Amino acid sequence: MHHRTDGTSGYFNDVPYFTPVETAVFYEAVQSCRLHRLPAHLMVKPRSTLFFTNTDSALARALAKGDGDGKGKGTVEATAHLPVFAMDHAASQMLFKSTGEDYVSLREVCSISDASTRSNSTGTINIYSLNNEAIYTVWTELLLFLNGCSGSVGRFVVHNIDTLCNVSDGSCEFLVSLLLAGISSILHYYSRTGDRETLLNSVCVQFTVLNTELGSRVADGLQFLIEKGLRMTVSRSREDNFKAGYDEFISSTHWIECSGDDWMDAICGEIVDAHEVLCDKDIDEPGSGSLISPIVLLIVPQVPSLRMSLEKQILDSYSSEALRLQSDAEWSHAKFDQKVPLVFICSSHWVVEQMSIPKDDGLLHRLNVQIVVHGGFCEIGDTIEEEILRCVIALKSCGIHWEETRAMQHKEPSYSRLQESCSFRSSSALTQECANALLLLFRRFVTPYSSSTKQPYASLPRDLFLSHRAWNFHLRLAQTLRLAGVLAPESAAPHEIIELTVLGRFLSYRFRIGEGTLLGGTLTVPDGKAILWAFLFRQSISVPREVIKSCHAFGSWVDDAVASFCKAYRLQFEPESTPRKSLVAQLALFGFGECAVRDRVHYLLSSPSGVRLPLRQHFATAPPTNCRGWYEQAPLNAGLALEKTEVNVFCLPPQSAYCELEAVEKGASFHIQCPMELSYPLIVAHSVLHISLHNICVFSETVDPSVVSPLPTNLLESGVMVSLLCDVARVNAGFWLDGVMQETMLTSSASSVLAPLTLKGRQYIPYCERELFTRKRHRQETEVTKVGITEGFKGTLPRTAAERSAVEELAELIRAIGREKAEKAVRGKKGFSFLEPSHELYPFYLYNLKL
Repeated sequence: MHHRTDGTSGYFNDVPYFTPVETAVFYEAVQSCRLHRLPAHLMVKPRSTLFFTNTDSALARALAKGDGDGKGKGTVEATAHLPVFAMDHAASQMLFKSTGEDYVSLREVCSISDASTRSNSTGTINIYSLNNEAIYTVWTELLLFLNGCSGSVGRFVVHNIDTLCNVSDGSCEFLVSLLLAGISSILHYYSRTGDRETLLNSVCVQFTVLNTELGSRVADGLQFLIEKGLRMTVSRSREDNFKAGYDEFISSTHWIECSGDDWMDAICGEIVDAHEVLCDKDIDEPGSGSLISPIVLLIVPQVPSLRMSLEKQILDSYSSEALRLQSDAEWSHAKFDQKVPLVFICSSHWVVEQMSIPKDDGLLHRLNVQIVVHGGFCEIGDTIEEEILRCVIALKSCGIHWEETRAMQHKEPSYSRLQESCSFRSSSALTQECANALLLLFRRFVTPYSSSTKQPYASLPRDLFLSHRAWNFHLRLAQTLRLAGVLAPESAAPHEIIELTVLGRFLSYRFRIGEGTLLGGTLTVPDGKAILWAFLFRQSISVPREVIKSCHAFGSWVDDAVASFCKAYRLQFEPESTPRKSLVAQLALFGFGECAVRDRVHYLLSSPSGVRLPLRQHFATAPPTNCRGWYEQAPLNAGLALEKTEVNVFCLPPQSAYCELEAVEKGASFHIQCPMELSYPLIVAHSVLHISLHNICVFSETVDPSVVSPLPTNLLESGVMVSLLCDVARVNAGFWLDGVMQETMLTSSASSVLAPLTLKGRQYIPYCERELFTRKRHRQETEVTKVGITEGFKGTLPRTAAERSAVEELAELIRAIGREKAEKAVRGKKGFSFLEPSHELYPFYLYNLKL
């Protein structure tokens, strides 16, 4: 960890302050970079073909052929003939095929689909999970199919939509709403072109639900959304062989009857027995990518009191081999790499959630499950039979094959339902999938764009969502993305409008249609930001890789995904540089999760927007602010004796010299009070970082490929920037005097509000004492030496300590970097008029250069 020890004079709490020489050198470095914010109109127009697809893709060729034009720059810059994202279908007529058939069908089925045996050879794409990849596949294939691209299909089956929508935070309902809104926009658009009738008649989108009461309720909601909100007709069918279809499944399950009193003993007995069976059995090696340990999958609700007692009793049970246990709440990779059986405890909700987790990041599909034991609680089904059936559907959708199923059958049905929706987790895998899906929307559909920012925006009103829970999820997700700088801040426009920022547009660039598969599909919004910030800070490629791997359950895919991302964005990383892993991580995670940024200075630097305000009145009159001062920098917990006759004391500036720095924060605004002088380097550093980030995003998507450059080395390595970007070392924090300076009125120097008043600080030494060290008086010979430094000078001496300090600091800087360079950096700045030969302190300045 780099400590802030060099260059800074101390801290105003945790906000660093710098000497005039340091800030002058920093501002000179910023000025020499000629940094300015590039206009967004330099980027590709958000309605041009190049915005949606690569120039050499099948879709680009089909669009150019449809325009009757050849290749050329004018073609890709022209408005793309692609579907407009329909934000309001109220004025649209009901849409159906020219043959009278329906585009969308809902089917209540009695069969269990196995994802491991999926086949698209019949011209139908089967979808068993609902995430960004699934939406990418449906939208892209449908666009390619309706534009006559070979190899594409127009028939899709989304299996088990009712089981997928059982996740209680609203994420899957949000995704299916977005999927249907996109399908509706595509079909409504091409139905009006007049030359796609044959292709449109071949399009079919089918959703399957289980033939139960819960399945019927989900189908009813989907039908209402499609017909009322999206203005398309829907057909429904139902299989009535429910009993015949499931008798074999029910009979193959080993049922154990129990009551509430003996449930714990009964299930522990089953776990021990299953463990012994696996210990005595020769189990084949799992396939590539699977974990080694044979698994007994125990499904019980995530109730802390129940889990704690159950885990303790399982671990205390006797078996020939020691029982090992992991859970969905906390698990370790190393535990799965042994051939000894392992008990994995999870809830039904977790099993269903794993259906939509990206394959590269999911745990369930990697487990070597041999025996499934269900605790008999109804979490996602109305009966225990339906509960187990839905768990089986989820397991088979993840490609899991197991040998035996056991289930506890309570004498009275036992339910463990979530009465309220799960809390919104902005860092969860499914939430990140939803964020990617929003970015994908702008790369598939033509949307309006702002006349001022030149960035696209879309409206997602309540009528487009399957449920109120999905709508609330969308609002929380949009707020998170605004905080992260991906979406523009809310303005006077309706709250359902979302507008991409330049950063958001940069992160969506990888979702353009190309010849290959989804580029970096598993990379999340924070992952993309980590790569971008690491590039800006001239880091090696290992830094973003490590940051991204720390945010995911599995990291084997990360290296290839990062390499593809960098190739697409033309980012070249430094081979060797000072690592800033923690800084990159907190800048990338800003807005996601709790306490991603703990340092107040870094919080201000991380925030995409902020403002400086005058000190608010109720703070200005408060005693802690009105009488606050601080001592010079001094080490805490150093265990040494400081010998001084006085202490440098910095007094409170007038109220007009104070300010507040405000940044956005979840649910409120984040404020820091500090003197105005301290705010200047903070604001300049914030501007440097975010303007540079903005410019990289602009350069990444110009019509002609542009060179993308990180921050200049001299600016990145300047003393002020290094101090601001490093981790705060609390051992160097300044001492505080809250409420002590009421009796003595101290005045600031005209040259600086941070002027040290060394002659008046002797009485405050007792307030600086700490247990680990004491202050002693200077020895007499030390004091004589100190006075003798300027004893030989007979001219005009500085009248204030600030003037003396400025002269001495500049002299030290000259010894370090040379006179010409140092004087050039500070000439004309406030407090350095003594550089002029006519100034009365110029002789004193020359005298100090000779010391």
